[in-house]
Amino acid sequence: MQGMGAGAGLAACFRVVPFPGRRWVPCFHRAAEPGVAAPVIRARETDNPHPPTPAGVQLMVDSRAGGGQTCPQYIPTGLFMPEYSDKALQTRDRILRSAVDLFYQHGYNATGLERVIGAAGVVKGNFYYYFKSKEALAVEALRWHREQVVRELGVDSGLGGGTPLQRLFSLLDGLRDQVVGDGHECEVRGCFFGNLALEMSAASEEVRRELAVIFDNMRALMADLIAQAQQSGEVSATVEPVKAAAMVLSLLEGAVLLSKTARNPAEIDAALDFIRDYLTR
Repeated sequence: MQGMGAGAGLAACFRVVPFPGRRWVPCFHRAAEPGVAAPVIRARETDNPHPPTPAGVQLMVDSRAGGGQTCPQYIPTGLFMPEYSDKALQTRDRILRSAVDLFYQHGYNATGLERVIGAAGVVKGNFYYYFKSKEALAVEALRWHREQVVRELGVDSGLGGGTPLQRLFSLLDGLRDQVVGDGHECEVRGCFFGNLALEMSAASEEVRRELAVIFDNMRALMADLIAQAQQSGEVSATVEPVKAAAMVLSLLEGAVLLSKTARNPAEIDAALDFIRDYLTR
Protein backbone atom coordinates (compact mmCIF):
# COMPACT_ATOMS: atom_id res chain seq x y z
CA MET A 1 0.00 0.00 0.00
CA GLN A 2 1.20 3.47 -0.84
CA GLY A 3 -0.23 6.91 -0.54
CA MET A 4 0.52 10.42 -1.58
CA GLY A 5 0.45 13.60 0.37
CA ALA A 6 1.30 17.28 0.12
CA GLY A 7 1.36 20.42 2.20
CA ALA A 8 -1.64 22.59 2.96
CA GLY A 9 -3.57 19.72 4.50
CA LEU A 10 -3.45 17.26 1.61
CA ALA A 11 -3.14 13.73 2.98
CA ALA A 12 -4.56 11.46 0.32
CA CYS A 13 -3.96 7.73 0.12
CA PHE A 14 -4.34 5.33 -2.76
CA ARG A 15 -4.09 1.63 -3.35
CA VAL A 16 -1.77 0.35 -6.08
CA VAL A 17 -2.60 -3.01 -7.60
CA PRO A 18 0.66 -4.74 -8.65
CA PHE A 19 1.09 -5.06 -12.40
CA PRO A 20 4.55 -5.99 -13.73
CA GLY A 21 6.22 -3.28 -15.75
CA ARG A 22 3.54 -0.68 -15.08
CA ARG A 23 3.07 2.27 -12.78
CA TRP A 24 -0.20 3.92 -11.82
CA VAL A 25 -0.64 7.56 -10.88
CA PRO A 26 -3.87 9.18 -9.67
CA CYS A 27 -5.90 11.60 -11.76
CA PHE A 28 -7.35 13.26 -8.68
CA HIS A 29 -6.62 13.34 -4.99
CA ARG A 30 -8.31 14.72 -1.90
CA ALA A 31 -7.60 15.36 1.74
CA ALA A 32 -8.41 12.50 4.07
CA GLU A 33 -10.99 13.30 6.70
CA PRO A 34 -11.65 11.23 9.83
CA GLY A 35 -14.97 9.46 9.64
CA VAL A 36 -15.60 10.20 5.96
CA ALA A 37 -16.10 7.16 3.75
CA ALA A 38 -13.36 6.78 1.16
CA PRO A 39 -14.59 7.10 -2.44
CA VAL A 40 -13.19 4.82 -5.11
CA ILE A 41 -11.12 7.00 -7.40
CA ARG A 42 -9.69 5.86 -10.71
CA ALA A 43 -6.05 6.30 -11.62
CA ARG A 44 -4.34 6.63 -14.96
CA GLU A 45 -1.67 4.32 -16.29
CA THR A 46 1.84 5.31 -17.32
CA ASP A 47 4.89 3.39 -18.53
CA ASN A 48 7.17 5.87 -16.78
CA PRO A 49 8.83 4.05 -13.83
CA HIS A 50 9.11 7.42 -12.09
CA PRO A 51 5.92 9.25 -13.10
CA PRO A 52 5.65 12.97 -12.31
CA THR A 53 3.32 13.89 -9.48
CA PRO A 54 1.35 17.11 -9.02
CA ALA A 55 3.25 20.10 -7.69
CA GLY A 56 4.12 19.73 -4.03
CA VAL A 57 3.05 16.08 -3.84
CA GLN A 58 5.34 13.35 -2.54
CA LEU A 59 4.95 9.62 -2.14
CA MET A 60 4.40 8.43 1.39
CA VAL A 61 3.57 5.21 3.23
CA ASP A 62 -0.10 4.57 3.92
CA SER A 63 -0.52 4.40 7.69
CA ARG A 64 -4.21 3.58 7.70
CA ALA A 65 -3.62 0.27 9.50
CA GLY A 66 -2.92 2.12 12.73
CA GLY A 67 -3.86 5.71 12.02
CA GLY A 68 -7.64 5.47 12.07
CA GLN A 69 -8.14 7.88 9.16
CA THR A 70 -10.07 7.00 6.03
CA CYS A 71 -8.46 7.81 2.71
CA PRO A 72 -9.59 7.64 -0.92
CA GLN A 73 -8.55 4.46 -2.72
CA TYR A 74 -7.03 4.87 -6.16
CA ILE A 75 -7.88 1.95 -8.41
CA PRO A 76 -5.98 1.78 -11.75
CA THR A 77 -8.08 1.71 -14.89
CA GLY A 78 -7.35 -0.80 -17.63
CA LEU A 79 -5.75 -3.21 -15.15
CA PHE A 80 -6.50 -6.19 -17.34
CA MET A 81 -5.89 -4.39 -20.62
CA PRO A 82 -3.36 -6.38 -22.67
CA GLU A 83 -0.04 -4.92 -23.74
CA TYR A 84 -0.34 -3.19 -27.12
CA SER A 85 2.27 -2.02 -29.60
CA ASP A 86 2.61 1.71 -30.22
CA LYS A 87 0.75 1.32 -33.50
CA ALA A 88 -2.06 -0.59 -31.81
CA LEU A 89 -2.34 2.05 -29.10
CA GLN A 90 -2.63 4.74 -31.78
CA THR A 91 -5.44 2.79 -33.43
CA ARG A 92 -7.25 2.35 -30.10
CA ASP A 93 -6.80 6.04 -29.35
CA ARG A 94 -8.25 6.94 -32.76
CA ILE A 95 -11.35 4.83 -32.12
CA LEU A 96 -11.85 6.43 -28.70
CA ARG A 97 -11.39 9.94 -30.05
CA SER A 98 -13.95 9.29 -32.79
CA ALA A 99 -16.40 7.78 -30.30
CA VAL A 100 -16.14 10.77 -27.95
CA ASP A 101 -16.64 13.23 -30.81
CA LEU A 102 -19.69 11.37 -32.11
CA PHE A 103 -21.23 10.70 -28.69
CA TYR A 104 -20.75 14.36 -27.85
CA GLN A 105 -22.35 15.56 -31.08
CA HIS A 106 -25.15 13.02 -31.57
CA GLY A 107 -25.51 11.12 -28.29
CA TYR A 108 -24.79 7.50 -27.49
CA ASN A 109 -28.01 5.92 -28.75
CA ALA A 110 -28.02 7.83 -32.05
CA THR A 111 -24.44 6.81 -32.82
CA GLY A 112 -24.06 3.39 -34.41
CA LEU A 113 -20.86 1.38 -34.26
CA GLU A 114 -20.51 1.54 -38.04
CA ARG A 115 -20.34 5.32 -37.77
CA VAL A 116 -17.61 5.15 -35.13
CA ILE A 117 -15.66 2.58 -37.14
CA GLY A 118 -15.93 4.71 -40.29
CA ALA A 119 -14.89 7.91 -38.53
CA ALA A 120 -11.88 6.16 -37.02
CA GLY A 121 -10.83 4.75 -40.37
CA VAL A 122 -10.63 1.15 -39.14
CA VAL A 123 -12.39 -2.11 -39.95
CA LYS A 124 -14.82 -3.98 -37.72
CA GLY A 125 -12.16 -6.52 -36.73
CA ASN A 126 -9.99 -3.69 -35.40
CA PHE A 127 -12.83 -2.45 -33.25
CA TYR A 128 -13.62 -5.80 -31.64
CA TYR A 129 -9.95 -6.40 -30.97
CA TYR A 130 -10.08 -3.54 -28.46
CA PHE A 131 -13.72 -3.40 -27.35
CA LYS A 132 -16.12 -6.28 -26.79
CA SER A 133 -19.23 -4.14 -27.24
CA LYS A 134 -20.57 -0.63 -27.70
CA GLU A 135 -21.17 -0.46 -23.93
CA ALA A 136 -17.49 -1.31 -23.29
CA LEU A 137 -16.55 1.41 -25.78
CA ALA A 138 -18.66 3.94 -23.83
CA VAL A 139 -16.90 3.09 -20.56
CA GLU A 140 -13.46 3.44 -22.12
CA ALA A 141 -14.54 6.63 -23.93
CA LEU A 142 -15.48 8.14 -20.56
CA ARG A 143 -12.06 7.24 -19.15
CA TRP A 144 -10.30 8.55 -22.25
CA HIS A 145 -12.18 11.85 -22.20
CA ARG A 146 -11.54 12.25 -18.47
CA GLU A 147 -7.82 11.93 -19.20
CA GLN A 148 -8.05 14.61 -21.88
CA VAL A 149 -9.85 16.97 -19.48
CA VAL A 150 -7.28 16.32 -16.74
CA ARG A 151 -4.47 17.08 -19.16
CA GLU A 152 -6.08 20.14 -20.77
CA LEU A 153 -7.00 21.71 -17.42
CA GLY A 154 -3.58 20.99 -15.94
CA VAL A 155 -4.93 19.05 -12.95
CA ASP A 156 -1.73 17.02 -12.62
CA SER A 157 0.44 20.14 -12.84
CA GLY A 158 -1.32 22.21 -10.20
CA LEU A 159 -4.04 23.93 -12.29
CA GLY A 160 -1.70 26.73 -13.31
CA GLY A 161 -0.47 27.52 -9.80
CA GLY A 162 -1.56 30.33 -7.54
CA THR A 163 -3.47 30.15 -4.28
CA PRO A 164 -5.88 27.26 -3.57
CA LEU A 165 -8.88 29.48 -4.34
CA GLN A 166 -7.29 30.67 -7.57
CA ARG A 167 -6.71 27.04 -8.54
CA LEU A 168 -10.34 26.20 -7.80
CA PHE A 169 -11.57 29.08 -9.96
CA SER A 170 -9.11 28.03 -12.68
CA LEU A 171 -10.66 24.56 -12.58
CA LEU A 172 -14.21 25.92 -12.76
CA ASP A 173 -13.37 28.33 -15.59
CA GLY A 174 -11.68 25.48 -17.46
CA LEU A 175 -14.72 23.27 -17.06
CA ARG A 176 -16.87 26.14 -18.32
CA ASP A 177 -14.74 26.41 -21.45
CA GLN A 178 -14.96 22.64 -21.98
CA VAL A 179 -18.74 22.73 -22.39
CA VAL A 180 -18.84 25.68 -24.80
CA GLY A 181 -18.29 23.94 -28.12
CA ASP A 182 -15.39 25.04 -30.28
CA GLY A 183 -15.21 28.39 -28.52
CA HIS A 184 -18.50 29.64 -29.96
CA GLU A 185 -20.60 31.36 -27.30
CA CYS A 186 -23.86 30.36 -29.01
CA GLU A 187 -22.97 26.65 -29.08
CA VAL A 188 -23.16 24.97 -25.70
CA ARG A 189 -22.60 21.27 -26.23
CA GLY A 190 -22.95 20.42 -22.55
CA CYS A 191 -20.81 18.36 -20.23
CA PHE A 192 -19.79 15.09 -21.90
CA PHE A 193 -20.16 13.25 -18.60
CA GLY A 194 -23.49 14.92 -17.83
CA ASN A 195 -24.79 14.16 -21.31
CA LEU A 196 -24.04 10.46 -20.94
CA ALA A 197 -25.35 10.42 -17.39
CA LEU A 198 -28.75 11.66 -18.58
CA GLU A 199 -28.81 9.21 -21.48
CA MET A 200 -27.19 6.08 -20.03
CA SER A 201 -27.37 5.93 -16.22
CA ALA A 202 -30.64 3.99 -16.25
CA ALA A 203 -29.67 1.84 -19.23
CA SER A 204 -26.16 0.63 -18.36
CA GLU A 205 -24.87 -0.19 -14.89
CA GLU A 206 -21.25 -0.24 -16.10
CA VAL A 207 -21.56 3.24 -17.59
CA ARG A 208 -23.39 4.49 -14.50
CA ARG A 209 -20.63 3.20 -12.19
CA GLU A 210 -17.94 4.85 -14.28
CA LEU A 211 -19.82 8.14 -14.28
CA ALA A 212 -20.24 7.92 -10.50
CA VAL A 213 -16.47 7.53 -10.13
CA ILE A 214 -15.82 10.54 -12.35
CA PHE A 215 -18.25 12.78 -10.46
CA ASP A 216 -16.85 11.55 -7.13
CA ASN A 217 -13.39 12.52 -8.37
CA MET A 218 -14.53 15.99 -9.35
CA ARG A 219 -16.30 16.56 -6.05
CA ALA A 220 -13.30 15.29 -4.07
CA LEU A 221 -10.87 17.54 -5.92
CA MET A 222 -13.11 20.58 -5.34
CA ALA A 223 -13.48 19.71 -1.65
CA ASP A 224 -9.72 19.46 -1.27
CA LEU A 225 -9.15 22.86 -2.91
CA ILE A 226 -11.84 24.48 -0.74
CA ALA A 227 -10.27 22.94 2.39
CA GLN A 228 -6.85 24.27 1.37
CA ALA A 229 -8.39 27.70 0.69
CA GLN A 230 -9.79 27.67 4.22
CA GLN A 231 -6.35 26.97 5.64
CA SER A 232 -4.89 29.85 3.65
CA GLY A 233 -7.61 32.21 4.91
CA GLU A 234 -9.31 32.66 1.52
CA VAL A 235 -12.54 30.88 2.48
CA SER A 236 -14.50 31.25 5.72
CA ALA A 237 -14.02 28.56 8.35
CA THR A 238 -17.80 28.23 8.52
CA VAL A 239 -17.91 26.67 5.04
CA GLU A 240 -17.99 22.85 5.06
CA PRO A 241 -15.68 21.77 2.18
CA VAL A 242 -17.43 18.48 1.36
CA LYS A 243 -20.93 20.02 1.34
CA ALA A 244 -19.70 23.10 -0.53
CA ALA A 245 -18.04 20.94 -3.19
CA ALA A 246 -21.27 18.97 -3.67
CA MET A 247 -23.16 22.26 -4.05
CA VAL A 248 -20.61 23.61 -6.53
CA LEU A 249 -20.73 20.49 -8.71
CA SER A 250 -24.53 20.27 -8.61
CA LEU A 251 -24.94 23.96 -9.43
CA LEU A 252 -22.44 23.76 -12.26
CA GLU A 253 -23.99 20.66 -13.86
CA GLY A 254 -27.49 22.13 -13.57
CA ALA A 255 -26.35 25.40 -15.11
CA VAL A 256 -24.71 23.52 -17.97
CA LEU A 257 -28.01 21.76 -18.70
CA LEU A 258 -29.94 25.04 -18.70
CA SER A 259 -27.31 26.74 -20.89
CA LYS A 260 -27.41 23.84 -23.34
CA THR A 261 -31.18 24.17 -23.57
CA ALA A 262 -30.95 27.94 -24.14
CA ARG A 263 -27.88 27.59 -26.41
CA ASN A 264 -26.32 30.37 -24.38
CA PRO A 265 -23.67 30.12 -21.62
CA ALA A 266 -25.31 32.84 -19.51
CA GLU A 267 -26.60 30.33 -16.93
CA ILE A 268 -23.11 28.84 -16.50
CA ASP A 269 -21.58 32.28 -16.06
CA ALA A 270 -24.24 33.24 -13.51
CA ALA A 271 -23.59 30.03 -11.57
CA LEU A 272 -19.85 30.70 -11.51
CA ASP A 273 -20.45 34.25 -10.27
CA PHE A 274 -22.64 32.87 -7.47
CA ILE A 275 -19.99 30.33 -6.48
CA ARG A 276 -17.33 33.03 -6.35
CA ASP A 277 -19.55 35.25 -4.19
CA TYR A 278 -20.47 32.36 -1.89
CA LEU A 279 -16.90 31.24 -1.28
CA THR A 280 -15.42 34.71 -0.82
CA ARG A 281 -18.19 36.39 1.21
